[in-house]
Amino acid sequence: MAAVTTVPVRSSRRRILLASLAGGVLFDIVVPGSAAGINALLVVGVFLAVAFLLAGRDGIARMDPADAWLAPAALVLAGLVAIRSDDWLVLWDLVFAAALAAGAIGCLAGGRITRGALLRVIELAVGVVISSA
Repeated sequence: MAAVTTVPVRSSRRRILLASLAGGVLFDIVVPGSAAGINALLVVGVFLAVAFLLAGRDGIARMDPADAWLAPAALVLAGLVAIRSDDWLVLWDLVFAAALAAGAIGCLAGGRITRGALLRVIELAVGVVISSA
């Protein structure tokens, strides 16, 4: 019988807390004032990279292959912020990039977005928002 190794919950919480703190410092350094530009792509990219690193192979294995488009789409929308000039378009690019990135992270926890039922998707989104507060 193979031994199952798990990361203690306490250790995971510390890693997530430290990653959140580092993300906040990065955001404060990279985003001057309220300007959005190429820094949006950098912040979303680092956010997703850290989430995938923290989730590890187990988290990636839990992710439904149909949801693999979420993280790249979030990066594309975040990158479009740098070439857009209309404020309303930049705002919606940022909102949708954040929603897609949050969805990708929810999928690392085993959630289903693309094949999920609408109520389950809403429940997953609310769970991500509540856990980040």
